[in-house]
Amino acid sequence: VLLNTGVFCALVFSSPSAASPSFFSPFKGPLSGAAGGGFTYARSRVRMVLKTTLCRFSGLRIWPGRGMLFIRTDNQQYLFLNKKCKSLYHNRLRPAKLAWTTTYRKAHKKDQVAEVARKKRRTAGKATVRAIVGANLEVINKKRMEKPEVRMAGRGGQGTRICCLGRVERFVSIAVKGS
Repeated sequence: VLLNTGVFCALVFSSPSAASPSFFSPFKGPLSGAAGGGFTYARSRVRMVLKTTLCRFSGLRIWPGRGMLFIRTDNQQYLFLNKKCKSLYHNRLRPAKLAWTTTYRKAHKKDQVAEVARKKRRTAGKATVRAIVGANLEVINKKRMEKPEVRMAGRGGQGTRICCLGRVERFVSIAVKGS
């Protein structure tokens, strides 16, 4: 129910017998405080949502009905909080040098509490296995999955060709015992 005062009122039952058929009798109105039951008003204020914009110079909020609009010759719009911000902009002052602006506060790390809450964590990039000169990806993955005993048995002869990840492929001569 909306009263003419602009205050929102909710209707609440005062007793369980209020929903009975006698409640709607012509002799008892719904707002009469009779013992048979009735409604009571629970008042609550309705909050209006106001759209705010930011000042192009100071970074402060501009509430409805405030602010000055400056339109440049290239049709770019600048909304300033007040004449002070507008005149400082036209005098080419940098907002990062004025202590009361938000750009100054960001540059000098004055709002650390809000800054810490917005930090995002970076995920560490995984090293990807890529093919190198002389060995394609299948050969590299096959050699990585080999057991150490199999790998050592394959290197038994002299001049065995091996391939190392991240290095240039080369020939290695392995000295065999008894030669």
